[in-house]
Amino acid sequence: MVANAPTGPAPHLRSLTSLNPLRGRVSAIHATSFFHLFNEEKQLHLARALAGLLSPEPGSMIFGLHLGLAEKGSTLWEMHHLFFHSPESWAQVWDGLVFEKGMVKVQAKLVHIESKSFEGDEASTRLVPFLFWSVTRLAENTPTQQKSTQLGHEVPLDEWFYELTDDDRIFLKQQTGMQDDEELKAHILQVQAEAYKVCRLGN
Repeated sequence: MVANAPTGPAPHLRSLTSLNPLRGRVSAIHATSFFHLFNEEKQLHLARALAGLLSPEPGSMIFGLHLGLAEKGSTLWEMHHLFFHSPESWAQVWDGLVFEKGMVKVQAKLVHIESKSFEGDEASTRLVPFLFWSVTRLAENTPTQQKSTQLGHEVPLDEWFYELTDDDRIFLKQQTGMQDDEELKAHILQVQAEAYKVCRLGN
């Protein structure tokens, strides 16, 4: 991992042909819905690659969500054999394997989100297990004993900031199976509220 902040001006993003010039320069990395596409070993390799891009400044974070399980392991998901982490095993990846133990704060929570699918005129509903998580770099020599945090109170979000483009609305309706705009809105706000419990970007 990058121990010291890089010197010199930041590279122009449009000029990049690789991510190497960004090592140690990125203060926030959003990583959603792709870790579970790799096996356990490659997930660790990918986590280390992202961590190398993260700024050494305290408060820099990597966050996202992907499919998970209450206990880590391989599972058959939509005709594919995938490896899912649990909140505990995901915290252990970042705090100890990727970063030196105690140098990051890991928050992870498994949330089951209702998803609808349609086959012809038949609709079916299932609960999809999503792992919401964040990894925040701490100040040097400030170890934490909190490896995985579960927050138990609801945090209402301001609906004023809810806005979808037509393309967003079409995509999300296809993914969730929800055709009613108000139902979709309520579902998205619920997911955002669950994510906020895990990763409070304002704090």
